[in-house]
Amino acid sequence: MEPLVEEIETYAQDIVDTVREPLLMLDTTLRVRSANRAFYQTFQVSPDETENRLIYELGNGQWDIPALRTLLEDVIPTSSVFNDFELEHTFPSIGRRVMLLNGRKLRAGSHAELLVLAMEDVTERRRSEADLKAIETYAQNIVDTVREPLLILDTTLRVRSGNRAFYQTFHVSLEETENQ
Repeated sequence: MEPLVEEIETYAQDIVDTVREPLLMLDTTLRVRSANRAFYQTFQVSPDETENRLIYELGNGQWDIPALRTLLEDVIPTSSVFNDFELEHTFPSIGRRVMLLNGRKLRAGSHAELLVLAMEDVTERRRSEADLKAIETYAQNIVDTVREPLLILDTTLRVRSGNRAFYQTFHVSLEETENQ
């Protein structure tokens, strides 16, 4: 390899290693050319287990996920970028995770095309959203048991919700009332 090309690749890898989110660099055959430190730490794998392998072979096939295969084989050839592809999967070493994937094709001069695959673990965010929804449903169920008309207001006195008795008594709809 030419010294300048090698220097540029080392420089690029150093930049990739500073990114906190897991990153994979794939060639056009979907073989891993490199990954960053965050990828190795997140998925508890080593460079020897990762580099120069097809993405589907990583971790004894844990990345052979139908939704990911569809994305990489059907979407990528027709588009140079995708954002926020949500992937939910149970990985043997780290358990169930919800990942948002972003991908972009890169071409460095006359060199081969690469696909950068960035991952954001949103498992805790999704779990928190589900917990919040459950709490809101629980609270609304309590409010609905009150027989008198009742409105729940936020700090700016906008209507957050009302109970069934309110809507029936005043003959108004949810759409007419909430956020007003």
